Amino acid sequence: MSSEKGQKMKEGVKTGVSIVGKVIKWIFIAILIIIALVIGFSVYTCTVATKAAVDVGKTVIENADKLGDPELIQKADEVKDSLNQLDQALNSLKNIGGSKDK
Repeated sequence: MSSEKGQKMKEGVKTGVSIVGKVIKWIFIAILIIIALVIGFSVYTCTVATKAAVDVGKTVIENADKLGDPELIQKADEVKDSLNQLDQALNSLKNIGGSKDK
């Protein structure tokens, strides 16, 4: 009779270990998914904020050209190339991410 109890205990332990292993696996997968979502949202948020800053910068440059102040226009031209490069980089990042929003 004790061998039957021992056998049942072994089976119970195996089942318990199997269940715990599956639970740990799914918890690990859930943690990885959460981390991926947080990273993705952070990149998206930074991209949107930087895009807004680029748009504001372009508007300021256009207004500087309208004012006609040579010093202001020179400084705006210096910044314009950097803004265009940043804008291209953001568009590339959106294309890599598969975003349809442009």
